[in-house]
Amino acid sequence: HMPDVCSIKLAENGQYMISRVKKAEYEDKGHMDTSGALVPKESVPESCKINIKRVLVKNPGGVKLSEFCNRYLEAVGRNINVSKLGFTSMTNLLQSLNWSLLQFDAAERDPIVKLSIETESKLLQGPHSVFPLPNGWIFKAGWVNVLEVASPELMYVQMDGMLDQVWRMEEEMEQFYTQEMAGQKIVPEKLSVGLAVSAVYRDTAWHRGRVVAIEEEREVAEIFYVDHGWRALVKMDTLRCLDSQFSRLAEQAVPVKLSGLRRLGDVKQWSCGLVRELKEIVKRGKGRGWIQVREEDGENAVDLFMKLAPRHGSKWGPGKMILINQALVGQGLAAAKPGHLAGVLDRSLMWEGIPVVMKSGYSDSDSGLQGLVLNSLARIRVEERQQDVIV
Repeated sequence: HMPDVCSIKLAENGQYMISRVKKAEYEDKGHMDTSGALVPKESVPESCKINIKRVLVKNPGGVKLSEFCNRYLEAVGRNINVSKLGFTSMTNLLQSLNWSLLQFDAAERDPIVKLSIETESKLLQGPHSVFPLPNGWIFKAGWVNVLEVASPELMYVQMDGMLDQVWRMEEEMEQFYTQEMAGQKIVPEKLSVGLAVSAVYRDTAWHRGRVVAIEEEREVAEIFYVDHGWRALVKMDTLRCLDSQFSRLAEQAVPVKLSGLRRLGDVKQWSCGLVRELKEIVKRGKGRGWIQVREEDGENAVDLFMKLAPRHGSKWGPGKMILINQALVGQGLAAAKPGHLAGVLDRSLMWEGIPVVMKSGYSDSDSGLQGLVLNSLARIRVEERQQDVIV
């Protein structure tokens, strides 16, 4: 006959054994449901408690018990393994916590879990970071830096035309956070996935970022730098609330997708070979490209043109702008959508904003010299941009 309450223990021979456990070992001031425990109840790690608070701070109206695991993933960026913590369900884990932390009626069929009034009053006060940043991206034809490639349906680019605004904002951030030391630390429980923050990168400068995941045990958060496309693990105690004055500009790492492409066959994901080749193409193009918007193909759809460095066996010669969308189709890695027409490079748009030399009383040789100087200045300006951008 197996006892109603038992535990799994590691014997001296290295094998696990089942043994009877006294009921008193499980009880937690009347709040623990002993029928749901896997092992004698250990205290829930402090890191897990903080993450649970994060879930409830992000959802101040409370969370249904049936949805708690999903909300945990959304707030922390990782799943919670309740069995590893010694419980058979999230219900048992929450019941084991101190009731001064949270409140819910376990007798209800699907109770709503909330922070206790005392905990809520403490955590919902104090400084708040911006959440989220605006995403009013301005889409038009122009030169871009390709920052990150996930697939043809998700690439991050940075528009040349917005760089001046980003640099000016980051100079103001340096003044605010470093020289004036005006930035406020983020209360740990308020740090959650999606939160906009101010974070230092490897260049030791302040940049805008967004929390992607949290590793409480290591006291770090994964940050996506929203204006440059970088990713890094950052110590949480170095993060600062993003002041409202730095939240007006939309994120400048802009998500785009290549227009007119569909997957080969009846599959749900793009092939690894296609993604690998797309990344290689971007690398050969040194991350520089020209985009033209294709509104008829959905939101954020673009044609991407790049000038590629030569590769052994490649049919594309150096110095020629290649439509990357069509190149993937030509290599048999993707198929064109029915009825989609391949984009055509509009070179006239590339010359917008570049002065045109008008004929005057100058001689032909003077005019030619002036044109040469202007063209050289334009080329130097582009080269300076390429050097200043960190990809």
